[in-house]
Amino acid sequence: MRISLAQVDIVWENAPANLKKYKEMAASLKGKSDLLVLPEMCANGFGSEATKVAQYNDGLTISTLRAAAMENDLAIVGSFIAKEDVTHEDGQSETLYFNRGFFIYPDGKTIFFDKRHLFRVGVEGKDYQAGSLEPCIVRYKDWNIRLIICYDLRFPVWCRNVQQGYDLLICVANWPECRIQSWNNMLEARATENQAYACGVNRIGNDGLDLHYNGASAVYSAIGEELGRCHDNEEEVLTLHLDLDRLRHQREKFPAWKDADIFEISGGPADREIQLIGFDADDTLWLNSVYFIRAEKALAEILSPYIDADNLHRRLVAIEAKNMPWYGYGVMAYTLSLMETALQVSEHRLSAEDMERILNIGQKMLAQEVQLYAGVKETLAKLSKHYPLILITKGDMLDQERKLKNSGLQPYFDHIEIVTEKHPEQYKEILSRLHVSPEHFLMVGNSYKSDIIPVLEIGAQAIHTKDDSVWEWEKRDCPDNFFHEIEQLPELLDLLGIK
Repeated sequence: MRISLAQVDIVWENAPANLKKYKEMAASLKGKSDLLVLPEMCANGFGSEATKVAQYNDGLTISTLRAAAMENDLAIVGSFIAKEDVTHEDGQSETLYFNRGFFIYPDGKTIFFDKRHLFRVGVEGKDYQAGSLEPCIVRYKDWNIRLIICYDLRFPVWCRNVQQGYDLLICVANWPECRIQSWNNMLEARATENQAYACGVNRIGNDGLDLHYNGASAVYSAIGEELGRCHDNEEEVLTLHLDLDRLRHQREKFPAWKDADIFEISGGPADREIQLIGFDADDTLWLNSVYFIRAEKALAEILSPYIDADNLHRRLVAIEAKNMPWYGYGVMAYTLSLMETALQVSEHRLSAEDMERILNIGQKMLAQEVQLYAGVKETLAKLSKHYPLILITKGDMLDQERKLKNSGLQPYFDHIEIVTEKHPEQYKEILSRLHVSPEHFLMVGNSYKSDIIPVLEIGAQAIHTKDDSVWEWEKRDCPDNFFHEIEQLPELLDLLGIK
C-alpha cells in the first residue's frame, strides 16, 4: 500500500485555506498513492476555539475531503473539530464538541471516531467530549488499520495490538517541538511492541497559541526501522510503500504476539475523569472563622458583668442552633443570635449603648476586607485553564456575593451557587442542572459535614483542606473514604498533575 504523509503548516482557524491545500495535495497524488494522512484538527489547528470553528459531520471539512477522495481515488484520514446538538431527558439542549477522527474511503464512505484521551494541559480536556474505549480499526485494501489521535499515543495499553488485530497504526497529531523527543520514542515503541507499522503525521509552523511545531512525521516498521521521515520544519508530502507480506513474514519469524497477555480495559481513571471542580468559599479560599471567633470575644467582653466566656459560648451555640432553621448562615444571622444571647444573659438589663456595640460587631464583620489564603488566586488561575470551576458556598447571599466580588476570584468560576444548606440532594440537583455525573465531580473544601461527606455519599470525589478553626456546627468525624487531604490549596495542582 502506498501511504502519503502530509506534513503541513496549518493556517490558524482558516478552514477554507487549509482545505484548498489538501485538495491540491490529493489531486497531485492521483494514481500515485492509496492513502493520504493529514494532521490532527487539520482544518483549523489544535487549540482553536471550538464554539467558533466546529463543524457538523456533513460540514465543509468532511464534504470537501470526501469529494477529494472520490475524485482522486484515494483514502484520506485526519481529524477535525466536530460538534453535535443533543437534547437531554429534562428537555434541555446543548452543543457538544469532539476532536473527531475520520477515515474517508475512495468511494466516499466515511468512518468517524473520537479522540479517547483528551489533553488536559490544554483546552481540550475542558471543552471536548472523550471518545469510546473501543478501538477504531478500519479495513482497507486487505490492511487492518488502527486509528488514534495525538495524545492517545502516550497510552500503550489502549494502543495494544491484541491478537494481530491491526497491521498499521496511524497517529495524526499537533505535537509541539518542545515534546518531540517523546513523540519519536513512542512512535517507534508502538511499532515494535505491537509488531505493526506505525505512521505518525504531525504539523509544522506556529499556531495561534504561540506553540511551535517542527513535524517529525515518520513511519516505522514492525521491528523499529525508520522507513521514512519528513524534513523538520518543512512542508512536504512523503509517499512510502508499505509491504503487508513483509509484515506477515516478520510476525511468523518472530511470533512474540502469541505470548502477549490477554487483558480487558475497564477505563480505570478515565471513568472517574474530572469534568467539574467545586470549591467551598469560607475558610477554604479566604479567612472566615477567625472573624467569628473575634466577634465572640468582643461579645464576652461586653457581657463579662453577667457571664464568663465558657458559659457564654455554650449559650451562644444553643441559640444559634435554635435560630439556624429561621435565619440560616452568615454574618447577619450570627449578629441576630449575638443580640438575642446578650438580651437573655443580661435578663434584658443591657443598655442601649451596649446593644449598639453588639450591632457594630456584626457591621464590622460585614465590612471586613477579604483575606485570601496563600496561593489561592494563582491556583484557581491555573486550574481554570484546565477545568470548569464552580463555587458552592453557604451563607447570606448579599454577604457572599460581596466577598466574592471583593476577592477578585469571580472570573475564575464558570458557575456560582449560594445555597442554604449543603446536603446530598443539593449537590445532585446542581450537578444534574449542569449535566455532570457525580463520578466526574470533585469538591474541595474544609468541612467534613458540608464539603466531604455529602459529596462522597452521591459517588463524587472530594479533597479536604485542613482547617483548625472549623465552626462548631461543621465539625464531624473524618470519613474513612475521602479522596485526599491537603494542607494548602496549591497542593491541588500537584494532585491533578498541573504545573
